[in-house]
Parts: sequence; C-alpha cells; structure tokens
Amino acid sequence: MIAAVAALALAGCTGYDKFSGTGGSEWLDDNEPPDAEPIYEAPQVPAPAPAPVPEPSYWTCFYDPTFNNDWHDDVVCANGSERHRPYLRDWDSFVTEDEIMASAFEYEAELNARLDAPAPPADPASSNLDDRWSTKIRDLDDRWSTKVR
Repeated sequence: MIAAVAALALAGCTGYDKFSGTGGSEWLDDNEPPDAEPIYEAPQVPAPAPAPVPEPSYWTCFYDPTFNNDWHDDVVCANGSERHRPYLRDWDSFVTEDEIMASAFEYEAELNARLDAPAPPADPASSNLDDRWSTKIRDLDDRWSTKVR
C-alpha cells in the first residue's frame, strides 16, 4: 500500500500527465535558433527647454495666528518663492487682528514698492542719460561739494 501511494505521488510530480497541456519535451527543445526579434529604438527626443527663471512677484501678507501668546508675528508674507513672518508693531503691547493687518498691509506695500522701483544703473558712467541731465547732475554735484566744504 505504501508503495502504491509513493508511486502515485511521484507520478503526479513529473508534469507529464495528459492534463498539463504539454508532453514535457516541448519546453526543452533547443535544437532551433531563437527567433530574431526586431530591436526597438526609441525616437530621438529633443532636449527639454531650460526652466524659466522666476521673476519676482508681488508680496501678499495674510493673517496666520501662531498661538504663541505673541501677537506681533501673526502675519505671513509670501511672494510665491519666498515666505517670511515679520515682527510687526513691536511698540504696541497688545495688538488686535485689525491693527496687525493694517500694519501688514503697510509692510506689504513697502515690499511691493521695492519691486516697482527702478534698479539703479550698475555703472553711472554707462547709463543712458542724455547730455542735459548729465550736465544738471554734475552742476548739482559741484554746488553740493562747494557748500559742504
């Protein structure tokens, strides 16, 4: 009986039964060369465009309480790439939300005014001022230097 069970168990492990779908020899047929498959080459992709340099955008300040019992830093100002928490109204011992927001709007206007102001020329000699303005500036400089002495 033990021999019959062992023979039956070993016969089921071989994988050559009629229900497996193969006779077993099909898996090991290496007499033929492998099928030549076409090699797929990816098309050339153009190089990605460089990322645009972010331009400074306008500042916006908004109420953001910290719940740290210090009302002077309950505002956050952000411009899209930077974010900071200014310490406003340090002379005032108790600050309401309306007061801190009034100061925040003033601070926001000051930050945005810096963006709107024209940048000074890197080299005054190479600036594009016309001759009339250059002469007036030199005259003012001469007057100032004589009064200071």
